Amino acid sequence: MNKLLLIKINDSFNINKQFDLKKMLVFVVTIFFLSCNLHHSGNKEYMPTYFTDTNKQQEIFQIGISPFYSTVELSKKFDPILKCLSKNIPEVTFRFVGSLSYQNFEDRLKAGYFNMVFSTPSEAIAASEEGYTIFGKMAENGHSKGVLLVRKDAGINLISDLKGKTICFPAPTAFVGTMMTKYYLQTHGLDVNKDIKRIYSNSLESSILNVYLGRCSAAGSALNTWKSFCVQEPVFADKLKIQWETPSTLNIAILARNDIKKELLDKISTILFTLQNTSEGRKILDSIPLSNFEEANLNTYKPVSEFLKKYDSLKIRQ
Repeated sequence: MNKLLLIKINDSFNINKQFDLKKMLVFVVTIFFLSCNLHHSGNKEYMPTYFTDTNKQQEIFQIGISPFYSTVELSKKFDPILKCLSKNIPEVTFRFVGSLSYQNFEDRLKAGYFNMVFSTPSEAIAASEEGYTIFGKMAENGHSKGVLLVRKDAGINLISDLKGKTICFPAPTAFVGTMMTKYYLQTHGLDVNKDIKRIYSNSLESSILNVYLGRCSAAGSALNTWKSFCVQEPVFADKLKIQWETPSTLNIAILARNDIKKELLDKISTILFTLQNTSEGRKILDSIPLSNFEEANLNTYKPVSEFLKKYDSLKIRQ
C-alpha cells in the first residue's frame, strides 16, 4: 500500500469539503487492492518461482493458503517454508498459488486443485469431506481470535451503539473475521440480520481499511491480521482500536490431498514439525511469525465443529 498517497488523499478530504466522498472512497479502495495485487496481470495468479534441477523430473505441488492476508503478504510469510520443503524434498517443488478471494480459494479446495493446504478451521473441516486430510496445524491457539474494530473518534462504546450502523466483514465464510465476530455480536444483544447493514470486503486487511475510511462503523477482522496491520500501517492503525474481542479458537490447519503418498507426507510432516529445533528453522518460523507447527487431525478441530453447529442454528451466515 502506498502510505504517502493514501495520507495525501485523506488530507485532501479533510481540507476540501467539496471533494466527492464516494469517488474518493472508490479510488482509495482501488489503490489498496491494486497495491495488494501488484503481482497479478489481469486474472493471472501469482506463483513464486523456485529453483528446480532440470536434470531431474520434479513433481509440482500446488500449495493453497486461505486468504487471511493479501497474496503478497502470504507469499512473504510462507515462501521461506515452501523453499525449505523444496530444498529438503528435491523430488518435489512446492509452489504457492494465490487465490483472488475466499470464494476462489474455497472453490479450488472443493475441486481438489491444491496438493496441500493451510486453511482456517472451518475450511479444514469442510475440506476433510472433499478429499483432504488434516495432518497438522499452527501452534499458539490463543492468538487466533476475532476482533471488532472501530475508529477512536467514532463514539462507539456499547454494542447497542452499532444498531442502524454498517459493519464490514471479510467474507461470509471467513471463520475468525466474520463467523466468530458475528456470533459474538448476536450473542451479546445485536441482531445481525436486522439491526445492522452488512458489507463484505473480501479481505481481513481491507475490512480494517474500510473502518478507517469511514465506510463502516465497525469491522470484523482477526487479531493476528490487526497486529500485522499495526506494524505495516501505524499511521492508519493509530486512528483505530479494538472495541471487542471474541474468545480464542484453534489456529490454522494444514491438510494434504488424500492421494499424496504416505512416505512423502511423512517427510513433509517431519520437516514442518521440527523447524523449531534449529536456528535456520526458527528463522523460517519467524517469518510468519510462529513458534512451531504441531500434529493435528480432524478430531483436534472438534470444538470448531461444535461452534459451527451453534453458529448455523442462529441463521446468520449471509
